[in-house]
Amino acid sequence: MRLDGTPVGGVMFVDFDAALGVCEIGCRPEPAGERHGLVTKVCGALPDRAFTTRGPHRAEWNCRADNKRSSAMAERLGMTMEGVRRGYRPYDGARHDREGRAARPGSGVPAGSGRREWVRSPEPRPAS
Repeated sequence: MRLDGTPVGGVMFVDFDAALGVCEIGCRPEPAGERHGLVTKVCGALPDRAFTTRGPHRAEWNCRADNKRSSAMAERLGMTMEGVRRGYRPYDGARHDREGRAARPGSGVPAGSGRREWVRSPEPRPAS
């Protein structure tokens, strides 16, 4: 939520597997919180926070291939397109393709235009 009370929506780690060293980032913006750049800022902060505090090997973004807004968000964050899994997920009576993108610490993603400069993470911590 913004300071003025406008809802932004949910920005989260969809999955965080410390043993595997992989986290997945996702969001579900509220209509009133869209088009202000806030979700992009928060989504961009999650990998930085993860890489500096929890040390994963990679951060991922997965979405339906026909979800152009979600795909554009991952692109704004500077995540690299890794591929499309055909017919991956059933939804509403049909199977949909799933697009996968990722970033790694120290990958040199260009800064600016809402993209994040991924920081070099410390050595991965042992799983507890």
